[in-house]
Amino acid sequence: MRWVCVCVCVAPLCPLLAFLLLLGCGPPASDEVQPVSDEAQREPPPPFDVAGFEAAMAGPDARARTAALDGLLSVSEPPATTIPTLASALADENRWVRDRAAQALARFGPAAAPALPALVRALRDPDGFVRWRAAKALASMGPAAEPAREELEVMAASADETELGRHWSARALEKIRGE
Repeated sequence: MRWVCVCVCVAPLCPLLAFLLLLGCGPPASDEVQPVSDEAQREPPPPFDVAGFEAAMAGPDARARTAALDGLLSVSEPPATTIPTLASALADENRWVRDRAAQALARFGPAAAPALPALVRALRDPDGFVRWRAAKALASMGPAAEPAREELEVMAASADETELGRHWSARALEKIRGE
């Protein structure tokens, strides 16, 4: 009770007290202190370990393959040398591996053209997440995804398809037409 009374009584003075406290705070001014730019503080990220990625993707552990794909997805510019491995991963027995492989391929845009046949097959995947991620990857390819047009039209018109699947297949068709 006493604390509440003190707070209420002092409350009108709080802004003034805060201002007075701030006047006396802070480091002393000095000509010797030079601000360091954000660019100077940042070190370049280490290069992506393609060999480690390939080894993890070839291994038997689905969690290791998923973690390797998560690592690839965290890189700002994934190396194009991973595209064949990602295309193969679209046929993995683990749905999370297939999902992340399609997600990673979407980041390459038209450069993912070598994975086109695997992406078209992924449009028929039993998992809805994999299908819509494959459609999104095809959308990122633009006109280069023309060979997938028929499968995308079927997917876009299917009442059994997920909403995301229909959306991304329709978007891919727009991109193929150059819209």
